[in-house]
Amino acid sequence: MGAGFIGRKHPLLLSLPATGITAGLSMFTKKMMTIAGNKFIANFGTAKAILHFENNSQLTFTITEKDAAPANITETVQATAKEIRPGLFLVYWQEKSGTRVTQVHDYEKGLLYSNWVTATGGFTHLQGTIAPYTPITVQTTIKDSPAACWKTWTDPVAILRFNNPFDDWHTARVNIDLREGGNFYYRMEARDGHTGFDFDGRYDKIIANQLIEYTGTDGRKTITQFIPAAGGTLVTETFEPDTITPLDLQKTFCQNILENFKNYMETAG
Repeated sequence: MGAGFIGRKHPLLLSLPATGITAGLSMFTKKMMTIAGNKFIANFGTAKAILHFENNSQLTFTITEKDAAPANITETVQATAKEIRPGLFLVYWQEKSGTRVTQVHDYEKGLLYSNWVTATGGFTHLQGTIAPYTPITVQTTIKDSPAACWKTWTDPVAILRFNNPFDDWHTARVNIDLREGGNFYYRMEARDGHTGFDFDGRYDKIIANQLIEYTGTDGRKTITQFIPAAGGTLVTETFEPDTITPLDLQKTFCQNILENFKNYMETAG
């Protein structure tokens, strides 16, 4: 529910430096020798993209930052990925604009080399980093039943009261059509009214009292689960992070919402 707010709450924060990438990717290359079915973050400094290898011949790329400004540009292309050696791939495709892209992905070292030629002959070369695109999970345990937690979590009146990640922000308005294919809309604002933003998307899967899956308009997915646990309910939220805001801040943001939800359920819910 709160996963999409964080990038707009702190829009000027820079993304985290690419520390620890080499170790993480080295483990990845040892476990599997294919990139099909996986997502990666390509980071060129002032430009970032999420690369989703849907299968062995189809790639969906989403540009999330361009010229150091947030972006949301998505295209699915027919791509070829050839393994040169374990952990090293040559990847190339042509976009609908006519631009031809050729990249070298060194997953062991976490390096990315990209070259593209536009339809008019312009040539660009960039070097950056590449890392697995890993979802973030936050959770809390609430002393109440999954059904009770579900009822409150999906109640627009209750949402206005608990869905506040920081003391100086609040959810001003909310509309939800809680069904598969239904839309949701949240209006988040600073309490002093000096700024605000909209967060919206569509529900992908609903299992009453158990699970909510949705996709935001920026393409990032979130899964919320209500799991029976000793003494109550374990509520978990797993979301795909944005590529601009530091990961620890995104995790704190969503964890704070869960803790506010827990407090609301156990004291006023």
